[in-house]
Amino acid sequence: MIENHEDARPHQSGLADALLIEEFLVEGFISRFVALFDTQYLPSNIGPVRSLRPYFIDGVRPWVSAIFYAGGSPDALKHVEEVTLRHFNGLGLPHHFIRDDGIPAPHDLFLPRSSLRDLLSSIDIRPIQWPPYLTGPATSSEEVSVIAVNFFSPIHNVLFTFDPLSQSYTRRNGDTVSDAHPTNVLILEIPIKNIGEFGRLEIDTTGIGRALLFRSGIVQKGQWSKASTTDPFVLSDSTGNPLIFDHGQTWIMVLPDLERVRWRE
Repeated sequence: MIENHEDARPHQSGLADALLIEEFLVEGFISRFVALFDTQYLPSNIGPVRSLRPYFIDGVRPWVSAIFYAGGSPDALKHVEEVTLRHFNGLGLPHHFIRDDGIPAPHDLFLPRSSLRDLLSSIDIRPIQWPPYLTGPATSSEEVSVIAVNFFSPIHNVLFTFDPLSQSYTRRNGDTVSDAHPTNVLILEIPIKNIGEFGRLEIDTTGIGRALLFRSGIVQKGQWSKASTTDPFVLSDSTGNPLIFDHGQTWIMVLPDLERVRWRE
């Protein structure tokens, strides 16, 4: 779990090496990330590590063997005990999750590669076929070079810009440019089911909804479906055929409404 508060963004570490990043809203309608890594290619440092929410678990559950976080909402801490995932709460592992004295709390907690490898040595890693979706050449579709996502604040608004040379996207979040350069930007429309105590969001990752896949400088419209919390997202185009992704990193952004998304050539 990686924090995305505006004060944490300058200190974000490890995102460039992630296979996949899922971005969901949390309290205050700002976002937070869960980043998936290949155990053979771990970054030197990951963070700032922050707290867990139930829908983050369900969003990545079919693809991972373990999840690393620092505390969580009561529902998330209960849910992570119920699922068949090994989990490591950094608030109880002070010798593995390290505080950076040069960064103000609570944006100062990181998981170094040596600590991650030590924790991983205690579990069985479930092999996963990666990528879990089809990859191949882009289909003919509407050309897009800029994707703008409205978070209703210049501090949080997101801009993805396509680079034809690298065939990847640069992500600007407020004034911060991410180290990650995904080749796929997938945006899923999943409504907020309820807003509970302390503004905590209830998001159901099962069901069906609209999807937008940006890759290779084009956009493909389609839909997502997820039969249960243990099933992966199934992604199809408007004709019912699987969406075809590019090779490389995928960034999945979950929004309550695709009307927040605008794009241009």
